[in-house]
Amino acid sequence: MKKPQRNAEEELWNLMTALADSVFETSDQEVLEETERADEKAEETRRVLLGCVKRLRERQREQARVEYEEKVASLRQQKKGIPESIEEKRNAGSGNSVRLFPEILAGFCWCQG
Repeated sequence: MKKPQRNAEEELWNLMTALADSVFETSDQEVLEETERADEKAEETRRVLLGCVKRLRERQREQARVEYEEKVASLRQQKKGIPESIEEKRNAGSGNSVRLFPEILAGFCWCQG
């Protein structure tokens, strides 16, 4: 069974009509009391919204911290490329420097010539 189409304009009209009827039936004294409490309601709404924003930021900060810790843990597990012994460290730097920085080799050749 297909749902009937909702007509937004008709719903808005019905809502506004019901609101107008409600205000029309309300006494002047009740309307004044409600407007006096408007500042209190606005402050309460402000506190609720600020609380929501604060909780959202805390949740985002916590998520970022968890992601950071996961990344640090994964980097700590990738130690395989770092030499352990002094001999391995000496051998590791012998060819890599020239391969990574060819200008070093060019400088050595220039100094020898």
